Formats: sequence, C-alpha cells, structure tokens
Amino acid sequence: MDNNNELFPIVDEDGKVMGSATRGECHSGSHLLHPVVHLHVFNSNGDIYLQRRPDWKDIQPGKWDTAVGGHVNYGETPDEALHREVLEELGITDYHSEFICSYVFDSDRERELVYVHCTIYDGEIWPSAEELNGGRFWTMQQIQEAMGKNVLTPNFESEFKRCFANKLYNTNNMEKKVKALFINGSPRKKGNTAQLLQRAMEGAREAGAEVEMVNLYDRNLNFKGCMSCFACKLKGGRKGVCSFKDDLLPILEKAVNTDVLVCGSPNYCGYPSAMLRAFMERMEFPAVNYSDYSQPVVNKRIHSATIYTMNCPNEEVYRMMNYHVLMDTSAQQLAVFGPTELLLSYDTYQFNNYDRYDAAAFSEPHKADIREKQFPLDLERAFELGKRLVTESSSQSKSE
Repeated sequence: MDNNNELFPIVDEDGKVMGSATRGECHSGSHLLHPVVHLHVFNSNGDIYLQRRPDWKDIQPGKWDTAVGGHVNYGETPDEALHREVLEELGITDYHSEFICSYVFDSDRERELVYVHCTIYDGEIWPSAEELNGGRFWTMQQIQEAMGKNVLTPNFESEFKRCFANKLYNTNNMEKKVKALFINGSPRKKGNTAQLLQRAMEGAREAGAEVEMVNLYDRNLNFKGCMSCFACKLKGGRKGVCSFKDDLLPILEKAVNTDVLVCGSPNYCGYPSAMLRAFMERMEFPAVNYSDYSQPVVNKRIHSATIYTMNCPNEEVYRMMNYHVLMDTSAQQLAVFGPTELLLSYDTYQFNNYDRYDAAAFSEPHKADIREKQFPLDLERAFELGKRLVTESSSQSKSE
C-alpha cells in the first residue's frame, strides 16, 4: 500500500522546491504541485511498454499506464528518482533515457509537474510483483484503439497525445549509446588505480560512450561477497545476476547489462583488493550454469578489461612472484562475458613522502623518475584502452 505520510517536495512550475507535503496532502485535492518522473519504453519495432497498475493503488487502480511512473521524494532530484523507479518497477539499469519535456498535469485529486523521458530497450524486463500487476508491449494501433475506453489512465492518454499520437515512434531519432562502467577496487579515489580508470573513462567518453565510475570503497556502500544463497540457481528464478539485496545489487545490475566494463585494483599481497574480489564473486557466480558449464548464463556480450597497479618493478618480477597466476586468473574470469584484456602498471609511486614510512627497500628518486616518465605513458595506454573497448563494442552492435 502507498504510504500517505511519505514526504514529497512542493515545487513551482519551473521545478524549484518551495516546501514539502505528505502524499496524503498532495492527493487530497489540494492541488499542491509536486514532481513526478515518467519513462516511456519502446522496443526497436516501435511498440510501447505499459504497466498495469495494481488494484490497491489509490489513483487509477487496474488501468494500463506509462511503463515507469513515480514521485520524486523530498530531497531527491528527478534524475535520481527516475533511476530508482526504473530499477524498482522494471528491474533494469542498462538503458539510456532521453528527456522529452516537462508539463503540468491537473486532475481532481492532484497536480503534478511531470518530467517525461523515453528510451529504446530490447532487453528483458522484470516487472515488480510488489509495485505492478504485470506489463506488456502494445502496438501503436492497440494504443489508439484503447483510447477513451477506460482501459488506459487519463494521465497516459493525455501524455501519449502530447508526445506520440500523430506519428509512429521513430526509433531512429535516438542513438543507442554504448554504456561503459568503471569499477574502482582501490580505497583511494585519487590514487594510481583511480587515475588510470579515470583516463580510461575519458577515452571511452571521447569514443561516444555514456560513462560511470563506481568506487567500491565508498563509505556509503555496505556489501559482502557471495553469500552462497543460491538464488541465482533456483528453478524459475531470475538468472544471470545476483539477487542478494544490499548496496552492491544496483551496481551488479549495471555491470551485467553494460556494454563495456573496466575494473581496477592495486596488487594487495598478490591478489586484487578484497572489495573487487567481492564484486567479482557476485558478478561471475550467477553466470555459472550448473546444468551446462559450456553455456554460461550471460545477459549480453561485454567488452571488458582489468587494470592492475603495483609496487612490483617489472614483468620479470611479476611472473617470478606468480602474480601472473594469481591476478591474471582473476582478471580472465571476465572472459565469460566476452573479450577481455589486461593493463599492468608497474613500480607505482605509493607515498607522498617516503621519509615518513619504513620503506628503505625503495628509492624515492627512482619512484619519482618512474612517476614522471612511465606513469604518463600508462595513462595514455589506459585512455586508448577505454576508447578501443567502446569502438569495438559499437562496431559489434552495428553488425548484429
């Protein structure tokens, strides 16, 4: 059931927050203007996905409505609300939305400032059993035939006429952007690993990708490694993605549905960091098919790479310490999702002031020299890596 005490922002017609009110107050006929977000989901055939509102909804129960629609919570931006609602209602994160317009919608019970977005999406949709009563794609002809027959919500009908009634939706109007996700497995947000990931992200952006960086050591993230719950192996259950609910789940949703994935970590005692290992466990184990190991459960083909930074001075020592067995094997597990590669940055500068630490085995002048001469080359390798992965992913999409 909807919580009538839930707090919404009260806004002016430009979206400026003027105050707050509860859901109950906003839906009482007070006509307090409050923001909502809508996402219209089309497939490549031009059909539009509608959700069926559950019977317990206080407004328009049982009718067919916009694929995603929800209120902006107090203290939340419209973009944040859209991402939250799409994940909650449809279970998807691998979409690129386009802002269409905003307008004021009036009814007897409420007054909304509606932010309208649309997307083209051909992947799987998992309508929430708690939020919705199912959903399906409708052709434009079916939409037109249902108009005015008490099948669709008045809000949807009004918005459809405003945005799409006079023409079939042209899916060529929106370019499908490559999505690139970068996972920082270092506790340092400005350290060697983060800098290389940032440079790779810049390369991906230059190639036209929509990019995002996630810092696994962010203090706001609370998660663990695989919990051995086996939800990903249940018959009839959701496959290919971890289902354990914690702060890592939305990140995993993005990871298994992205086009390009680049993970980075320092070398910690011959292994990737604990946080990156936790992420990798929960990304990779759902792909393992217990019925047929030769057929992994993969939502889509991902072009990936792993970046490792380390105190190790060169490849010879790297191999002598068996890091090529311990760390490379971890990185190569991403190959279950598609082509993957590795970028190694040796002899990295660890401290801002070596005099403060017991590190007599290392020469600070040597480290500074490497930092000045070699690390910039590694940064450019990372840039080219990000750019290349996006280009290869884009070329693959066009050929399919």
